Amino acid sequence: MPVTLTSGLFPVAQLPAAQVVSVRIFLANLENQPHRATVEVLRLEGNRKERIRWQQLEVPGDERVSLELSSDEVEGETIEVNVTVPVDGFGAGTFPVAPSVAVISLFTGDGTTSLLQYIAADDFAPVSRVEREAKAALHGLSYA
Repeated sequence: MPVTLTSGLFPVAQLPAAQVVSVRIFLANLENQPHRATVEVLRLEGNRKERIRWQQLEVPGDERVSLELSSDEVEGETIEVNVTVPVDGFGAGTFPVAPSVAVISLFTGDGTTSLLQYIAADDFAPVSRVEREAKAALHGLSYA
């Protein structure tokens, strides 16, 4: 049975016009066999959460894949990243796919990038299925 890990809510900066912010979600496969993970990104709208992205990704063995959210989707928003990963990893208490999130700023004048915020795999917390379904029902989402 898979487990869902959450970053919790975090703000994405609203930057001046000469800078563009994006969010990159990384999934690192710690094993030498492929695994599948599901990424869900929610945006806080008042006191409700709205899904802005849901995507299932295949992560080849010993590799890392990423998913990027554009400035139009995330700039100035408060978001939450939830990643559903398999639990059939090689060690007790470890997952074969490790998520992380980077909030990146691009300065359009010279093309330089800056790391504004980083959420490491250790900063993600597991969410119980009961809690996840209760929150989903509250926010009008459903999970199969």
